[in-house]
Amino acid sequence: MEKPLIQIKNLKKKIKGKWIIKGISFDLYPGEVFGFLGPNGAGKTTTIRMMVGLTSITEGEVLIEGYSIAKNYEKAIAKVGGIVENPDMYKFLTGYKNLELYARMSPGVSKKRIDEVVKIVELEHAIHQKVSTYSLGMRQRLGLAQALLHQPSVLILDEPTNGLDPAGIHDLRNYLRRLAKEEQMAILVSSHLLSEMEMMCDRIGIIQNGELIRVETVRDLIEKDEQAKQVLFEVEPIHVAQQVIEQHFPQKRVERVEKGVIISLSRSEIPAVSALLVSNQVQLFGIQRKSKSLEEKFLEITHQ
Repeated sequence: MEKPLIQIKNLKKKIKGKWIIKGISFDLYPGEVFGFLGPNGAGKTTTIRMMVGLTSITEGEVLIEGYSIAKNYEKAIAKVGGIVENPDMYKFLTGYKNLELYARMSPGVSKKRIDEVVKIVELEHAIHQKVSTYSLGMRQRLGLAQALLHQPSVLILDEPTNGLDPAGIHDLRNYLRRLAKEEQMAILVSSHLLSEMEMMCDRIGIIQNGELIRVETVRDLIEKDEQAKQVLFEVEPIHVAQQVIEQHFPQKRVERVEKGVIISLSRSEIPAVSALLVSNQVQLFGIQRKSKSLEEKFLEITHQ
């Protein structure tokens, strides 16, 4: 079993006599993007602030490559890069000058490394322009370059897609997936954007009211309840298809939609329904199994 890069052990936070974070535990492994998912106010940012030492830990511990963030802060944080919301930059300087400034604060960052990270985030075309001319997506990429300068093994991003347009979100998602795989980094991304987490992450931890209520792979989260899924049959004529299925499967509920009919079936039942439709002169144009989206699963899990 691969050794985790981050270990969160029974993490708790009390503020003014009230427990805000109530015993969170999970591990992050090399090469994975871990989604920290929950509504605003669930405790995502408080947990992240404890993970990077910006807020004290009431109980429990955070270990980064075996170093405790509370007891051995400098060695633990040396392994971490991060962006909390929109990165702050000197807008009157070029992107490159900003990176040079940050490089001076991190021992051992060479000019070669600056050039490497600029290439990783694909900012070569704009790196010598002033940051004031950058779009929000370009600033986010520059922030990511800054976070990668000291070659961290762990990247922590709090709501990194805030304010980005769809193209910017798409680019960021691709950079993060590539970084995790190529650099074998552990990346934690917090968000309340459910569809983004579905496309970006390998595993997801769902937090609600300061408690981690579920940690699962994205695939497992979506594909549970494999026995009966909604299946869309694209057919013509639709009314005939509905009559035939209801006649032969009276226990099944058939829903008519614009393109055809939807029926809840197990995988093994799909061929029988297809054959039935074709033998009754119904034209069959397509069959589509409809998984629950991550959003639907999230609402189901959190009973919202």
